[in-house]
Amino acid sequence: MRTACRKKIDGLPGPVYCYDEVTSTLDVAHALIGAGELPAWGSVLAVRQTAGRGQLRRRWESPQGNVYAALHLPAEPPFTGYAAAPAAGALLARALLGMGVPVALKWPNDLVWAGGGEPAKFGGILLEVRGDAVVAGIGLNVLSSPPAEALRQDAAMPATHLAEIVQKRTFHPELLDAEKLWSSLVYRVFSGYNVSQSYASRWKEAAESCLLWKGRRVVLDDAGSTHEGTLLGLGDCGGLRLGAQSGEFLSGSLRLSAGTGRP
Repeated sequence: MRTACRKKIDGLPGPVYCYDEVTSTLDVAHALIGAGELPAWGSVLAVRQTAGRGQLRRRWESPQGNVYAALHLPAEPPFTGYAAAPAAGALLARALLGMGVPVALKWPNDLVWAGGGEPAKFGGILLEVRGDAVVAGIGLNVLSSPPAEALRQDAAMPATHLAEIVQKRTFHPELLDAEKLWSSLVYRVFSGYNVSQSYASRWKEAAESCLLWKGRRVVLDDAGSTHEGTLLGLGDCGGLRLGAQSGEFLSGSLRLSAGTGRP
């Protein structure tokens, strides 16, 4: 880990620690929290990661120019239990929508371009809880994205990045500068959380409003079991509700059912 520059940017709810290179922003955030130096809504931002990780501990490639960040969330509902991922994802999605990016939330933690045609992933969220600390690891493809041959064979959709997305649209000028983008997102995420009505009672509505494939037939693969049905929305715990099946599914990998056609 190289020398960091601690920044207190006006208008943000917590300090931002900036690094040239780290193993993982999640690791750095937890270390800072343990030292009492990263309060809730403080964050870590790195130019590069050498050991970034995504869902199911998969390696997250981290070329320069993208956002690699970790945000310390308050250890209170809805950032506790299974609701944490879609609740955090909804705040990020709505922040990006406010910057002119058509985005949807692919349950439980992927940010997806939804501006027409085939959806494509450009970001992801990984929640880690250690002790009382809840940290959201956030990766956003800004200037580059993995090529098709680098994706898993079972990937539900292709990858894209913001520079590619904004080529055909009017866009917020901060979108292509990782540091400025992160500052704007932290401000917008905190504002979305800190409105007069408690977000703990609104997270489900917020997440369902930008939920990818809602009302469409999907397949959920979970630990060797496959479930298919219409995606009705989210349950109170943050899991998926599918068709006539009772209860909610709390884990798994989601994909569009074969034969449904493109959106």
